[in-house]
Amino acid sequence: MNRTRRRVVGSLAAATLILTLGSISGAQATDELPIDGDVIVGDFDSGEIVGSGEPGLQALLAPTTGAGYAYTATSPTISRSYGDFTVQLVSSSRVDSLRAALQASANDINANGGASLSVSTTTVSTWPARPAAGTIYLRVDGRDSCGAAAPGTWAGCATTWIGRDDSGLGVVQAGQIWIASVAVDYTQAQQQHVLTHELGHTLGLAHYEPAFNGEYQVMHPSKYDATTLRSGDINGLRPLYQNSVSVRSQVQAMYSGLLGRSADDSGMGTWSAQIAQHGTAATARSMMSSTEYRTRVINNAYQKALGRSADSGGLSTHLRSMANGLTEQELHVTLWSSDEAWQQAGKNTSTWVTRLYQGVLGRTPSAAEVNNWVPQVNQQGRAAVARNVLRSVEHADQYINAQYQLLFARNADASGKATWRGLVQTGQQAEVTVSLMNSAEFRQRAITQFG
Repeated sequence: MNRTRRRVVGSLAAATLILTLGSISGAQATDELPIDGDVIVGDFDSGEIVGSGEPGLQALLAPTTGAGYAYTATSPTISRSYGDFTVQLVSSSRVDSLRAALQASANDINANGGASLSVSTTTVSTWPARPAAGTIYLRVDGRDSCGAAAPGTWAGCATTWIGRDDSGLGVVQAGQIWIASVAVDYTQAQQQHVLTHELGHTLGLAHYEPAFNGEYQVMHPSKYDATTLRSGDINGLRPLYQNSVSVRSQVQAMYSGLLGRSADDSGMGTWSAQIAQHGTAATARSMMSSTEYRTRVINNAYQKALGRSADSGGLSTHLRSMANGLTEQELHVTLWSSDEAWQQAGKNTSTWVTRLYQGVLGRTPSAAEVNNWVPQVNQQGRAAVARNVLRSVEHADQYINAQYQLLFARNADASGKATWRGLVQTGQQAEVTVSLMNSAEFRQRAITQFG
């Protein structure tokens, strides 16, 4: 269908685990099970179901040295999952009787690095048409909600809602699981297999049929002798979750570097979604456009130039100016050339130059440097001189080094200084920070520090 080519493609094909119900007795169930089912394809952004049919299945990752990947990912190619999911039970016939098996499945997936699943202790009454990001809904129903020929044919099915990020890669956002009421009477081991299988679908895995390391996986379409995740299942889930760990770690690193604090739950959700959808660079720009970040920049500039935090009037004025394009460099120019800074220097040009050097370059100027700038202050004005010092190679290199220390915990090398110096000198400090945060080194350090 043409509509399946929409920008955001969601929903795993009614990936279903079909059980021969008559063959299940006691703790044993057949491992030869018929499979059938249609695909459900949805658009996460619009919440629309856009088609049905057999999905295109493709490998997500190539095998790595020493460890093969025994799983298949759904189309579109999935780069990562949302990571932290709440499994929410929906009020339905005997749904609470699945809690023990559901918690065992969640524990198994969590312990093996496949996701971070939290099973809600409550039930809700609403089955959403499209769940919110980070939620997986589960219900029990005697009716077949995935299109089987007759009720009672399937033990369960799952829908995975998948969005695309700006690079075109899929991001697992949410899921829905339907469990047949007859499956409530299974043993806990059988229930756990069904639930782990369906959770695997909601987390981004499709069926995988070949034996791997001499055994069939939980994601096999018809065999369910593996109650817990096996090596191939784990190999499939871990990359998706580890990539989501990278996203959350980046958010924490951004909060630490830009806002000087840890991310709260609300911020983590908001900015993780931003990275998933728009990428690291765009997210860094957005965070640097926030009132919190700009307030921090303004107060820092006030401290350097005037030795105090911004008053409410000054803060409001500069927030408006920054929203209208005032750069960090020009903010510093404004404050250093202000009457207050001039008065603090005793209205003495030499003293003002000395204070400028101490505030911007962190050192006292030589007599020759003072003598060089004093006539320029008198001829060109304080703003022009402040701007020249702020655009100096010395200040640019100091700024770059400070950013490297903040984001990478190391000094900038000569190549790094040469790369970014021109941007700092032309007042584009924000682009330097964005570029550094968009680097592989930043992501790796974020994982090391916060993962």
